Amino acid sequence: MILTRAIIIPFALYTLFNFTSMLLEVPTLRLFEHAICVRSNQRLEVDEAECKPAGIQNMLSLVVGWKLTLDACAGLLTAMFYGSVAERLGEKLVLLLSLTGFVAMQLVDIVICSFPLRFPVQAVWFSSFFLLIGGGQRIFNSMIFTLVSNALDEANRTTYLYWLAFGPHCMRFIAPRIAAGLMGVGLLEPFWLGIGVIALMSSIIPLVVESNRTRPRKISSNDYLPISRSEGRESETFSRSSSREGSENALAPRPISRQASGETPSRDEPPNNIRQRVSKFLLANFYDITTFLRVPKVLFCLSTVFLKRIGFASSAFAFQYVSERFGWQLHQTTWLRVVSGAGAIAIGIAAPTITTYVIRTGAYPPLVDLSSIRAALTILCVSFFATWKAASSAMIMFSMFGIGFGEGLEPALQGFISFAAESISSSRVFTTYAFFDAAAELTAGPLIARLLAIGRTEDHPSDGVCFLASSVYF
Repeated sequence: MILTRAIIIPFALYTLFNFTSMLLEVPTLRLFEHAICVRSNQRLEVDEAECKPAGIQNMLSLVVGWKLTLDACAGLLTAMFYGSVAERLGEKLVLLLSLTGFVAMQLVDIVICSFPLRFPVQAVWFSSFFLLIGGGQRIFNSMIFTLVSNALDEANRTTYLYWLAFGPHCMRFIAPRIAAGLMGVGLLEPFWLGIGVIALMSSIIPLVVESNRTRPRKISSNDYLPISRSEGRESETFSRSSSREGSENALAPRPISRQASGETPSRDEPPNNIRQRVSKFLLANFYDITTFLRVPKVLFCLSTVFLKRIGFASSAFAFQYVSERFGWQLHQTTWLRVVSGAGAIAIGIAAPTITTYVIRTGAYPPLVDLSSIRAALTILCVSFFATWKAASSAMIMFSMFGIGFGEGLEPALQGFISFAAESISSSRVFTTYAFFDAAAELTAGPLIARLLAIGRTEDHPSDGVCFLASSVYF
């Protein structure tokens, strides 16, 4: 195995951030449910059993569904921007900003839900705007994928992406049980632990070895890798111009140093050209995306990423569904995450071993990735269908194991898209990946919440149609 600081530090950061998000998954759901229940009953002391009526559960589905959508908006709006920031200023800055925005969002949620009689629970939707700082977990993960991909060659990349996913899978097995134990002490205890882990990560980030340690801090044409031949010729032209004139080039905003030195802009250039800069940035990002989509392999990957996110959205509602349908308390539903984590660990051990063996026999690595993608899609299709048809807790556990086993889809997709877009900078590839992932979640949250409400009455739980829909997507 290749064990260097360029590999170990990203692995540690990725594992810790995923541990934190999994640790807070059920506590956040319970925090929202408790706040809705308190506001509905107009008293601070309520038992969890009082929070199961259809009206409260429908409100919880609405709040969680739109919260997922608004969280995704941050990643959608900032994905391409932070890809450019990483190219120019390095991945460390983006990683730190992502942690800052995540902690700010959690603190605002805690404050709102701590005073449910004063603030409506829907106010937690506004906390999602703090994820514009750093883009949230999606952008954080895309930076980690960039660091790992740039540190490895094609033959080893997918194997190590499987190992990268293995850490969070282990945390999925551990974090829910820690969350359940802490929730027994107090509703906010998991949040304090999560914030402590984020503080630890902030102290580790300075040790990150960036993809290009010699990257200039000054904007130059070298910071923008050409995607097409025409863009490449344009980049070369402005590179030569840049060497003669200093820091100007057509692909980046005009440096502000000229104005700072007292030099006035020309007549045909307005003093304040922020609108031009924003327009140029948006057009460049639109051009990048359309260029990606003209490559069939990349189009396949990004389409799969989009549909995958919608399909997986149902698993976020599995806790509420099982609690409602089978009468489990929410802290007991953490066992669902444990079981799916066991399936993910199983694939995390098997997949890199099998992939390495097959590649050593002479198989073409991208073809191995494609076969893994097909196998994972089949497993997920069957598992979500089994969740919809489950008539007992045991069947739910079995299907959740299968959903966890299907998590092998993600590393295989990442490895395949790295190959398909090999000539493009990794930070741009993975932030585009995050862009499509976030775009899918914009519709996934409300759509799945609406599907979950089908069949629910005062005397009847949800029919779980969302799981059937996920099976169709896969």
